[in-house]
Amino acid sequence: MREFVTDIGNEAERLQRTTEKLLSLSKMDSGIGFAHEKLDLRHVVEKTMHLLSPLAKEYRVTISAELSRGCCIYGSEDLVYRVIFNLAENGIKYNMPGGTVRILLFRVDEKVNLIVEDSGIGIPDEDLPPI
Repeated sequence: MREFVTDIGNEAERLQRTTEKLLSLSKMDSGIGFAHEKLDLRHVVEKTMHLLSPLAKEYRVTISAELSRGCCIYGSEDLVYRVIFNLAENGIKYNMPGGTVRILLFRVDEKVNLIVEDSGIGIPDEDLPPI
């Protein structure tokens, strides 16, 4: 019974992620809903990690973060969230069991740095130029 309830929870989170992707794409297509506001990136990364935890567990990949405080930018939370989510999700999906995804967030002077690194297969050399 406990395993069944866990499966339902995981599927509900997967559906939520899919719905969020569709809503984001719809907003991008229409050009609405992307007001620029002051964002605390730590909060956005924590939200992303929470939603990706079940996927990481499914793929047997460890996801971790080192998040400094005071890393704020002006932008659209939806768009920034989508970028961080996609990078971390790809790091999980294109990894190997026992692999890692690590998100680093820190300031250097007036610049905020966000790094998503993983132990996955990487991007093939022939695909790097357009990226």
